[in-house]
Amino acid sequence: MKLKIDNKEKEMDFKGRISDLLDSLSLNPETLVVLKNGKVVSEDEKAGNNDILEIISAVSSG
Repeated sequence: MKLKIDNKEKEMDFKGRISDLLDSLSLNPETLVVLKNGKVVSEDEKAGNNDILEIISAVSSG
């Protein structure tokens, strides 16, 4: 799969739930937005090697 985090791209072998991927990368899903093939998805969505995932940090200020 192609994975893009903070404008850095890398290829990785993965098949499973996005939440498991985030756990393996030590990323908190509550502070992120995940796009799978250009569409916003929940961390319960499954992803595989043919997908393109983009992980974006959700920033909030008040």
